[in-house]
Amino acid sequence: MSDSLPAFFGDDGDAWRHTPLRDLTLPVNERPGQTLRLEGRAEVRLELPSQDGVLTLSRHHLEIAPGAEILIIDDGLGHATGAHVTLRVGRGARVGYVRRAFDSAWSLGVLDAHVEADASLALHSIVARSGAARYGATVRLNGTGAAVTADALFTPAAGESHDHRFEVVHSAPRTRSATNARTVVADGGVGSFVAKVVIGRHVGGCNAQQLIKALLDGPNAVANLRPELQIDCDDVVASHGAAIGRLDPAQRFYLESRGLPPDEARATLVLAFLRELAARRPHDAEGCLERLCGRLAVGGSASDE
Repeated sequence: MSDSLPAFFGDDGDAWRHTPLRDLTLPVNERPGQTLRLEGRAEVRLELPSQDGVLTLSRHHLEIAPGAEILIIDDGLGHATGAHVTLRVGRGARVGYVRRAFDSAWSLGVLDAHVEADASLALHSIVARSGAARYGATVRLNGTGAAVTADALFTPAAGESHDHRFEVVHSAPRTRSATNARTVVADGGVGSFVAKVVIGRHVGGCNAQQLIKALLDGPNAVANLRPELQIDCDDVVASHGAAIGRLDPAQRFYLESRGLPPDEARATLVLAFLRELAARRPHDAEGCLERLCGRLAVGGSASDE
């Protein structure tokens, strides 16, 4: 396996932007149907529409053929949605999985992924303008050389609560994982993230990284961050870290002294904090930032970027 962790598109990201979308509407409030098998090179959007006042649920199985290159965009649209997706990534395949939850009263999601030898999964969760959001992802690296990156961006506004839990299980030697999260929590909002890595016995040569950061944008903003490592093998390289902070008054003063209005100076710092991780997903990165910042009173500045 390459020394680098998987990116969404490798070195030819522009090619993905011109790949025709296959729109798939998930069955709702039904027992899961047959497994959907995806082959070759494709971009797929899974849409889960809902009606106001009705919680819409779905259960879906996706199987990625060996050697395939697939981008999956998982959209929850409407008042209240919930989806449980099982994903099996075949040997040598490359998969990008983008989960987006915008403008919902409730957003619930579960991903159970299995990654085989020499395959890679790049998972990205983006949550904004959702009153209550809960997302849990478990990724099992089952084959030698399997790799995953799991990123999350979420911006709970006042009265909102966004929770994430990512767990990576290294079940084979020489597997790699990187978990990263950024959250900007508005005054009166709550943002939570739990990252867990499990490396069993006799699973040597693994590499696991975790880094979670929260920016509190108000005296009543709350962030709960918890990185966890459960390692039963000595032959590993692992790191974890979490940081919670507030906007730096000195940085705001510097920008304001250079002529930026106070609101624009604040918006610039918030966008810089989020952009580092948002830039890792070339699929509509600027639109993603606009959504994330829209409920933090920086939407105008985001739109002007």
